[in-house]
Amino acid sequence: LSFSRNFGKESAMLAGLRASTAELVGILDADLQHSPALLPEMLRAIEEGYDVAAAKRMDRTGETKLKSRLSDAFYKVANRMTDVEIDPGAQDFRVMKRIVVDALLSLGEHRRFTKGLFSFVGFRTKWFPHENTARAAGEAKWNFKKLFAYACDGILAFSDLPLRLPLYAGGALCGGALLYALIVLIVRLCGKGVSSVHAVLIVLLLLGGAILCAIGLLGAYLARVYTQVKDRPDYIIRESNLI
Repeated sequence: LSFSRNFGKESAMLAGLRASTAELVGILDADLQHSPALLPEMLRAIEEGYDVAAAKRMDRTGETKLKSRLSDAFYKVANRMTDVEIDPGAQDFRVMKRIVVDALLSLGEHRRFTKGLFSFVGFRTKWFPHENTARAAGEAKWNFKKLFAYACDGILAFSDLPLRLPLYAGGALCGGALLYALIVLIVRLCGKGVSSVHAVLIVLLLLGGAILCAIGLLGAYLARVYTQVKDRPDYIIRESNLI
């Protein structure tokens, strides 16, 4: 398959999966950083009964320290914010049964984060430690800007927390305003003078908190719409003994 232009790795993997018809489907980088020598072991794992045989990166040799730290930070944040668990070393390099491919293709969203989708669909997976080899040809096209955008897609694809953050911030702000008002009241009851500036600040904090809460409530409803629009299945059946 040859694209009319470079639509990106996610689109390339999706196109390959859609075009595949075999009972077993493999994904590996064309630059041979994913070694084909691992494929026989992966196929044996499938024969053992696993649905997926996937490679897991053991180190980040060849990457800068900054890139490695940012990558580790992304996975920590993503796993805390999202409802799927993504292994930091997980790679797209894998062999899958047809049922897994069909499950991935049943997810109709357009801005795909395939590493997260692999975790979402589940299935029995056997991991293989793997070290990337030198590229046979070409150069990496992933710059910091593209990696940052990819990381954002990964978090937003599996978490509605950013939509609900204003609600939490607004609640905290209102709580702080009430605490501030209580302190001012206690000071006033103790017979000490209180500047009118405090009253203005309390009102501003309460209004700001109320506005943020209102935005957060809108976000909570929008999150439901977002989840519905993605139209992911509520569950995926691996096998059944029902007729």
